Amino acid sequence: MATQDIAVDGWALTMLSRENVGLASTCNTIGQTLGYFLAHVGFLALNSAETCNRFLRRESLDQGGSKPGR
Repeated sequence: MATQDIAVDGWALTMLSRENVGLASTCNTIGQTLGYFLAHVGFLALNSAETCNRFLRRESLDQGGSKPGR
């Protein structure tokens, strides 16, 4: 976690202009929160048979995720 935090801080310094460097921690916090939210919602959606049938499949199955045997 510490290495990732250092890498993100360095990346923010190269991406943001001098005037906006103070917003680096805000961008980091918003990005992490958004990433956690999308990862959890995406995981739950892909495990839902109804969501997969509606948006991802041509033929309906009774389970989420991929077809059995794959």
